[in-house]
Amino acid sequence: MIHYTISVKSPATQYLKIDMTFETGGAEALEICLPFWRPGRYEAGNFAANVKDVECEDGSGAPLKLKKISRDRWLLNTEGARQVRLSYLYYAATLNAGSTWVDDLQVYVNPVNCLMYLPDRREEPCELRLVISDHWRVATSLREREKHVFRARSYDELADSPLVASGTLKATYLEVAGIRFDLWFQGECRPDMNRLRKDLSLLIREQLELFRTFPADRFHFLFQIMPHAFRHGVEHTASTVIAFGPGYALMQEPHYTDFLSLCSHELFHVWNVKTIRPADMLPYDYNRENYSELGYVFEGFTTYYGEMLGVRAGVLSENFLLSELSGWIQKHAHNYGRRSYSVAQSGFDTWLDGYREGAPHRKVSIYNEGALLALCLDFIIRRNSDGARSLDDVMRRMNEQFGNLRAGYTRDDVKRLLEAEAGEKLDDFFQQYVEGPGSYLEMLQALLPLAGLQVTPLDNPAVCERDFGFKVQESGSRTVVTMTAPGSLAEAAGLMLGDEIRAINGYKVDNNLNEWLKYFSDDRVELHVLSGNRLKKIGLMRGPDRFYPLFSVIKAERPSPEQVKFYENWTKQAF
Repeated sequence: MIHYTISVKSPATQYLKIDMTFETGGAEALEICLPFWRPGRYEAGNFAANVKDVECEDGSGAPLKLKKISRDRWLLNTEGARQVRLSYLYYAATLNAGSTWVDDLQVYVNPVNCLMYLPDRREEPCELRLVISDHWRVATSLREREKHVFRARSYDELADSPLVASGTLKATYLEVAGIRFDLWFQGECRPDMNRLRKDLSLLIREQLELFRTFPADRFHFLFQIMPHAFRHGVEHTASTVIAFGPGYALMQEPHYTDFLSLCSHELFHVWNVKTIRPADMLPYDYNRENYSELGYVFEGFTTYYGEMLGVRAGVLSENFLLSELSGWIQKHAHNYGRRSYSVAQSGFDTWLDGYREGAPHRKVSIYNEGALLALCLDFIIRRNSDGARSLDDVMRRMNEQFGNLRAGYTRDDVKRLLEAEAGEKLDDFFQQYVEGPGSYLEMLQALLPLAGLQVTPLDNPAVCERDFGFKVQESGSRTVVTMTAPGSLAEAAGLMLGDEIRAINGYKVDNNLNEWLKYFSDDRVELHVLSGNRLKKIGLMRGPDRFYPLFSVIKAERPSPEQVKFYENWTKQAF
């Protein structure tokens, strides 16, 4: 068994003291690693950058030689020692849903950030001891052997089990289908526990109805409530961490709806990626990139179902659904990366630039595009089967054939199951929409009317976007260009990303660019721009083309009986 102890000398320094004790098994040398990424975030985490003062000694306290051999690997010369104690400090100063944080109010640990492991002994049981105040409680899915001492069956379970230790935790629980779900709140908030239990019970029941099995016998929602606007969630097999704010508005709209939506998304991940996992990531390799082109399935399908199951459960409204659909379509239309990079390629390349904007018009979002693909596939299956089957059946089969059997799926497995439920070959669909670049708009405009919905383009009131093809961010007194549409007037005139617009036709721009552009609606405009270290004048003339349209998904005023049936079967709500 591998033993870990976490303690805090001074919360103000935000350093955790971590001790790791283990038997060497007679090995002369052992490799010790710290993960460089965490599952749920497909980019480098480089957690070793937070580690300092690494020391090692044998059972008698004599020092042992430990040499760092790569970014996050150390080589230990055991010198014949039977037992080893490794100790180090970990800087815990990031607070989000996947990080590690310590202050005077809590010790919040994602073990995958900060606990080293022996790569050849990942299956060995682990014990974790917390040296914390006696009256503090601990929220975690780990089994408590004795007070503040926890057991994991393996390092993988330990790495997948975040914990919050605090004297200010608020807690309640609910039960659905004999499974206990614990709700833990850390941070300033006044949750309406009765309302939360009711709404989350409906959400959970809807998801259990889809999959019919649950991977854990108990589940924990760990809520890190922030004092400011914040939205972030990370999935785990027997828990999820959701960082959300502002705490003072948690139970108010639109925050409460957004909170439930995030809970639904993270719960769906318990099946889709934690249990139903691509072969590319089974098992996880914590010390290298886990490349996969299937991000549109494990993130995009989850984005779709997070909203849809909330609607079917009756806790997310129809207006919320229509707004989300409109937003997905608009993001798709505004991302010119769809012309050059497929959603499959974009999933593979999250490891290059993570979740940043990156090079303009290079990639698309696996979350957004994947949600639209799920919507279209769901509609195709429902249409072809006259409502007898849906994408739900595909997800259920994936759980039966891969999740329950702990087997990894491939691209061909996904395609095979989709084709079986759709009753048609999907070669063209995959070639055009999944593995090729292009627009989904025509497909969406053809499929959504099946449910009595239509995609309506709207005029963009932002003149710079609509008439000239560039977007800006106004902050303080600065107006900075953040995007230019390929082939737009702005691009042709030489406007660049990062340019700061100082004046228009000689008048200072101060959070009022759109108003000045409206005022000079019939004229040529001349922008005074700070571009890098140069002041430039850029002339713009309006043309017939329009850019960055807005979209609204609306319901038909006089739907046919077939449309009503489709909509009600899809949403479980009256049309």
